[in-house]
Amino acid sequence: MSQLVALLAFAFVGTVSPGPNNTVLWASGLRFGFRRTVPHVLGTALGIGLLVVAVAAGIGALFEVVPAAEVVLKVVGSLYLLYVAYLVLGSGGIGRTEVSDPLSIWQAIAFQWVIRRRGSSRSRRWGPSSRPGSRGSSGSSCSQGR
Repeated sequence: MSQLVALLAFAFVGTVSPGPNNTVLWASGLRFGFRRTVPHVLGTALGIGLLVVAVAAGIGALFEVVPAAEVVLKVVGSLYLLYVAYLVLGSGGIGRTEVSDPLSIWQAIAFQWVIRRRGSSRSRRWGPSSRPGSRGSSGSSCSQGR
């Protein structure tokens, strides 16, 4: 029962905290309205859910056993960010404040993986800690705030 209370408290704080998800969702809701922002909301929820499932499935353990997998994930993430930067620069949208559409479900899911992996280091990665004397996990990136 105490774990359920802790989970509900964490979910409440994570829902109302002004992190990147909530800030982007609030801006999208104000700009496009509730109906057009629903796919973004669903994508955010699915992205966070997939991230939690990946952590529970042992993605941290995979990174411990196969360090190259973390490098591959970083390279793929970097290439995706470069692609997005190319789209932004090529659109002529720099300096323009008008956005034509809210994020889609898939874009919102991808956004979760990008913001959760920011600032990742050996001491803060998903899964068991590699520090000597550690008692298990060093914490997941989900606890870094929304």
